Parts: sequence; C-alpha cells; structure tokens
Amino acid sequence: METPNQRELIIGIDFGSTYTGIGWSVLENEHIFTVQEWPTRGESEGSMISPKVPTRLRYLDGGEFEWGYQIPNDALPWEIMSLFKRGLEPGSLVFRDVDQNITDYLSRIFASFIKAVPIHIGIDIYSGRAVCFALTVPTIWSEQRKQRIIQAFERIPNLPRGHSTTLLSESEAAATAALRDLAQNDLGVNDSFVLVDAGGDTVDLITYTITSLTPTLEIAETTEGTSDFCGSSRLNDRFINFLASGFHNEEHWDDHVLREAVECFDKKIKRMFDMSSLALNREYIVPVRGLNVNPGLGVHNPGRLSLMADQIHLIFEPDIIRIIQLVKDQIAMAAVPIKKIILVGGYGSSMYLRERLQIAIREDSSITNDIEILQPPNGWVSVVRGAIMKEISLAKSSSSDIETYPVESF
Repeated sequence: METPNQRELIIGIDFGSTYTGIGWSVLENEHIFTVQEWPTRGESEGSMISPKVPTRLRYLDGGEFEWGYQIPNDALPWEIMSLFKRGLEPGSLVFRDVDQNITDYLSRIFASFIKAVPIHIGIDIYSGRAVCFALTVPTIWSEQRKQRIIQAFERIPNLPRGHSTTLLSESEAAATAALRDLAQNDLGVNDSFVLVDAGGDTVDLITYTITSLTPTLEIAETTEGTSDFCGSSRLNDRFINFLASGFHNEEHWDDHVLREAVECFDKKIKRMFDMSSLALNREYIVPVRGLNVNPGLGVHNPGRLSLMADQIHLIFEPDIIRIIQLVKDQIAMAAVPIKKIILVGGYGSSMYLRERLQIAIREDSSITNDIEILQPPNGWVSVVRGAIMKEISLAKSSSSDIETYPVESF
C-alpha cells in the first residue's frame, strides 16, 4: 500500500536570467521528465523543441503578451523585455513592475507544464497527490529577493490547492544532478570540488565538500558563493558590436541581416569553437545575406562573411580570463585540496572554456595538486533536474533542511 508521500508530485523550476526550464517527477518511479515543447507564435508554426525556453516577454496592446519562442524575430529590440530577473537585485536593471513581469512569465511556464504532463501521468494530474514545487534561486540572493520571487510565483493562477513551495540554491541543485550524472567520477566523502554554473547572464561559483554518499547524497558549502556578469550572452553582445562597427554603413545592412548572423554565431560557431580550431586558425562562414563583396571586411563572396578563429578568440577572451580568475579565487578561498572542477549550465558545456580552464590550472604553480575538469552530460538542465532529485531525497527521508513557504503566508 502506498503512503501519502509516495504519491507526491514534485515540480522543479529553474527560472534563469536568459533561459528557463521546468521538470517533474512522481515518487512512484522517480523518473525525471522535463518540458521539451514550447509554444511559438501561431499554431501553423508548430512548437519549438528545446530543454529550455528564453526568459523574454513582449507586452502587446490590451494587456496581452508574448513570451519565449512566441516573440517573432522581427520584433523591435526595445519591445522585448529580457534579463528582468535582475530587477529583483537592488541597484541593477530597473523595470516598471518586475514582480508582475515574473508572475506573467512563470504563469506561461506553468501552463506549458500542464500541457506536457498528462501524457505521462494521466489527465487528472493532481488526483490523490501532494504537490511540491521546488524553485531554484541564486546562492547569493538575500532573504528579501527570495520572498519576492516566492510571492510572484504564488500569484500564478490555478496553482493546485494545498501545494507547498520550497527554495533551493541553483548551485546545490546543479551539484546534486552533476554528481549523479557523472557516474564514473571518483569523488568520495570528504572530497571537495568547485561548481561553476556558467549560464547566459552570470557565471556563479561555489566550492562544496561531499559529506555523505549513502543513503543520500549530502554536500556542504566550503566557501561562499561568488558571481560575475561574464555569461555567454556577453559573447553575443561582443559579436554584435564587432558586426555593427564594420558593417553599419554597408548597403543592405539591416536588423534582419544582423539577426541571421547572430543566430549562426550563437547556435553554431561559439558552441563548436575549441582549442584545435584556434591552433589551425579555422575559417567560419557567417551569413550576411545581400551584402556585396568587401574583402576588407571579410566578405570575399556575396552574402558570406569569413570569420577566422583568431577573431573568435578575441570575442571569448575577456570573459574567459575573468572566469579563470573566479575559479582560481575559489580554489584559494577553499583552503582544502580541490579534486574536481565541475562545469554546468549552457556556457559550461563549451569545450573551449573547459580546455582554457584546464590549461590555466595546470600552468599555475600555486596549485600543486592535479584537478580534473568535468562536464556532465546534461549540464544545461542540471539545475532543474537537481532540484527534483534533491526534493525526492528529502521526501523519502522526511527531513528537510531547505526553505518551505506555506501558501497561506501570502
């Protein structure tokens, strides 16, 4: 006979600055699902298949709004609201009603979950189930920001009655998933590792020590978390500036050409780039549709920009140097031997980032032990998967040390 907690539905949400993901599991089987299908602008265009959806809003007349992949490519830049998660940070970006913006956006994330889940657990998804939401937040967030994100979340219409909502640090969630996904790692109790969550907006770091592997995985903070705005979106910004400075006076140069070029850089070039490409000074072709031949700007054939690897290197370099320093700072702060560096997040899957970090660590004479750098196979969704894993573990042990916010308090 099942006990009540064996019928629990756990829903994890990774509300990121640039991309957001949501997933779920039920304690009957513990299999973790993530939403992979997101709405686009019209039914005729179908859905976008991706583990995450852009954290963007575009408000229309009459109070309606588009979000994520619904926002058309030809939308004017000033119409698109992005990075609004930063609006909860004092002294950061200013938004007119950031709390409502977050509620609006998360309501659509929840609607996508409602659409995706019945095929896996039935139409009546709440029947006889206790529902727990595990919402992740940056490690360095203040209590005030935590309260505001909870309040914004609880305003979502049609949340299940009697649900509970817990907060878990993004870093702890990512570490939990990464350690389980890296099945062949040799980390044991009392081993320490630096967790580098490299996303679109920020790169967040913290050092953990493993305190238990069985019956449950437990980790303890060895250092305070550190963070900086050196995520992968800055590579896009630098690439845009590179293009704009060279092509702004060229005939046929417009926003459409820019968007197509940036999409090629974002989806292909920066993900393929690695040390071997740089050593060979590989050529990359970027579409610049309609532009005439201009060898001085790298357009040797109509509509085709030739970009060399040493130019890509310069786009990466400022943030690579900053990330290397952040990692070295964590190693110095830890005051214990570091066995591994674990890279998670979308930017964390970059081969070039891993290679540059490995070289920098090996060449630093102040670091005397060998440190291996690991990239788990599901690094982009480590946070949402780890939040669910952690909540499953806590539900089974019936002892929770993470923050629970009763709905009644709001």
